[in-house]
Amino acid sequence: MTRIEIIRSEITNDPTDVGYAALGQDYPAIAAAMNARPMVDNPQTEAAQVPKRLTMTDIFTAITPTEARALYGIPGFRNDVKRAVEAGDRA
Repeated sequence: MTRIEIIRSEITNDPTDVGYAALGQDYPAIAAAMNARPMVDNPQTEAAQVPKRLTMTDIFTAITPTEARALYGIPGFRNDVKRAVEAGDRA
């Protein structure tokens, strides 16, 4: 299909009920109607909630010293904490 055929098809079929037939040979009005952007409501009404990433500081402020002592008893835990802190304090 050539460009002129596409335009002719749009005008004769008038899929958006613009009323091209009423515009007749007023080409600037036809161009303005074809270039007009339809207003579409944004379907998203509320922004999605993104959970806060926990840091090692957040974790250690939330636990008791007894729980911290128990955690350090887990094999490899100290190395994991060290790596997490070196990686930007991310859990």
